[in-house]
Amino acid sequence: MNLFEAIIIFVLLLGIGQILRRTKFEDIIRSILYTFIIYIALPALVLAAFLKNPIHFSNFILTSIGFVILLFGIFAAFFTSKFLNLDKPSIGSFIITSAHANTGFLGYPISFYFFGSTGLFYAVLYDLGIFIGLITVVTFTAGIYGKGRQDKLDILLNFFKFPPLYAFIFGMLIGNFVNAEGIIIDVINLFELIGSTSLFFTLLYLGMYLDIKKIFKFIKISMLSSFIKLVVIPLFALLIICAIEYLNIPLNPMEKNIILLQSLMPSGLMTIMLAVHYKLNVDVASGNVIVTTLISFFLLFVLSVVLF
Repeated sequence: MNLFEAIIIFVLLLGIGQILRRTKFEDIIRSILYTFIIYIALPALVLAAFLKNPIHFSNFILTSIGFVILLFGIFAAFFTSKFLNLDKPSIGSFIITSAHANTGFLGYPISFYFFGSTGLFYAVLYDLGIFIGLITVVTFTAGIYGKGRQDKLDILLNFFKFPPLYAFIFGMLIGNFVNAEGIIIDVINLFELIGSTSLFFTLLYLGMYLDIKKIFKFIKISMLSSFIKLVVIPLFALLIICAIEYLNIPLNPMEKNIILLQSLMPSGLMTIMLAVHYKLNVDVASGNVIVTTLISFFLLFVLSVVLF
């Protein structure tokens, strides 16, 4: 899937979601999509990822950089939120959408478009760090700012009720011991097939929540989130690359390009599901995802013109 195809799929599924939003079955469809994504598709995707690609020490640098950049995004958004006159659920949505990036659904095809199969390989390693951050620190942050979750023990308990977390733990524990041959690889491929649908169903879900009037209502918040996501975070990524060169840490030019490219990805779609799951402000979350995606597409278009 190339960049153009990714954009077409994104727009098409949003449009279908808008149509479903206007049917009398809207609430039922939303409930089914939510249950499938959170309890079936996303855990299957996590499990397949770690069974098929067990973590080795060679993965550590690029994966760690992705995780560190996400952590920086959390802290940058948290500091910025102190100057915003927003309620707690809105702040939670602002933080997680400003920090987490769509390094998978968009990051993979875009990395392949610019740098081929080698770039895609490094994009997957980088995305692993973002993915680990999503089901740990991003999820925990969403729990802290969720409605009715003031008690610290309650926040912790609800964090451990998030199904993808257990798929992550299970995959990490047995990933290096699975002999990926025969029936085992067939099972892993089945998990991956089921999990891959989470991205498309999440786009449908986003389309059903998308309210243009409410996006314009929070447009200033979305623009600020875009500044953090597409300016501040890429500058931090560049700073990390400079620090790595100064410390003589082995990192080839392709890996550096992927770090910069992935740091330009918009807000991750899965933050919409977290916003719903933890009762954050879904309008702020969906608005941030849409606006950062549109601006990111524009930046990537300019980049493609410059490079090609």
